[in-house]
Parts: sequence; structure tokens; C-alpha cells
Amino acid sequence: MNSTIQKDLLIVYPKVSVIVATYRRKESLEKALLSLVNQSYDNLEIILVDDNADDIWNSNVTRIVEKIKMEDNVDILYIQNKCNNGSAETRNIGIKYATGEYITFLDDDDIYLRDKVRNQIEHMVANKSDYSITDLWLYDENDRLIEKRLRNYIKDLSVENLLKYHLLYHMTGTDVMMFKKSYLLDIGMFSPINVGDEFYLMQKAIEGKGCFSYLPICDVKAYIHFETNGLSIGDSKIK
Repeated sequence: MNSTIQKDLLIVYPKVSVIVATYRRKESLEKALLSLVNQSYDNLEIILVDDNADDIWNSNVTRIVEKIKMEDNVDILYIQNKCNNGSAETRNIGIKYATGEYITFLDDDDIYLRDKVRNQIEHMVANKSDYSITDLWLYDENDRLIEKRLRNYIKDLSVENLLKYHLLYHMTGTDVMMFKKSYLLDIGMFSPINVGDEFYLMQKAIEGKGCFSYLPICDVKAYIHFETNGLSIGDSKIK
């Protein structure tokens, strides 16, 4: 994709790599990828890492990728894991393949609104940030808004206070995080765990003393799966 040029400011914005880790999703994966195809930011790299390690599921994902590439004339870097690695290591694989100067993530059951990448990268460039977050809005499986996680408690950007905010409120949601790739590598990327990996990544980012910034908007629709009882809620999360 071509570089996006903010002509009024004469700024050429850098490439952003969006990493999607997928496991056992079809319809929601297609919606997630289409939300990336429809981003208003042009200098975008889409990296899909398939953690299914199953011939049938690999075929399902391949069909989705080929359909989108054909219909929308877009490049998607598609990587298949040879064995099931879990979400953290799968995202780390995507990070290693990424060629963008900045990296963000999209879960395979969530979607970006049209200006998500543009708004966050412009914010980070303006603030010279190493990492950033936005607000997070949560929806149920019927697409009803059930919770707004606003970060207006962030008043002080010192490491000590950022750690306090994070422990009290959880400054997470992989969808709303954006990093400089170099900083992600410096802090060691995701820890090799599969529940709460984004929590510990944020902790590592804070402790790494990089430049943090907060953008008080939400351009993401993140879904909580009450009906299917996925890893994000209930007894599954406790286990």
C-alpha cells in the first residue's frame, strides 16, 4: 500500500502492521479482516497468523483470505503455524514478520472502526510515543454495547502511577494497544501465557519506561462471548 500523506502538514506517516491471531473462527474472522481492508489509513500491513494447526481449519482460513484478496485487491501476509502455539506466541510470530515501524493488534472476533489506525498513529507520531492505548467499548454477541472502559483516571504518566492505574483498572485490550516495533522487541514481546498475556505485556511496557500516551476515543468494537463462554469470561477464565 502507498504511504499516507497528510498534505496540510506535509507529514508522511509510517507503516503500521496489524497482527491478527486466529483460532477456530470463520464469520467473525472475515468481518475482522474486512474492517482492516476498509481502514482510512493507507500505509497498512495486514498479518494473519493461523494457529489452528488443522487441515480443515487451515482450509477455512485460506478460503477467507483468498476471497478477500480477490474481491478487495488487498495484500494479506498469511502465516500458518505448524502446531498450536496459543495466542501469545502466535502474536509474537506476527511481530517477528512485521515490517511496519508501528504494530497494533486485532482479535479475530473484534472489528476496527474506519479511522482506528489513522487516529492512533497520528496521535503517537504527534506525541512521540513508544506505546499508547485508547478507550475500550465492549459489546455482547447481539451487538449491544454493554460497557465503556474509559481511561480518564490517567492523570500522571510517571512509571509509578501508570503501574498503579494498570493494577487498579487494567489498561488493556490488545485491540487498543499500539507500539513502536522497536519498543515491543526491547521489552520482550508477549510473555508465553495465554490468559492475561495482554495484561503482562502492558506491565512490561510500563516497567520498560518508554514514552506512553493515551488517546481518549474508541475506534474498536470488542466482543464478550457470554453465550459461547470463551476464554474471556466465566469459569473458563478462572480455570
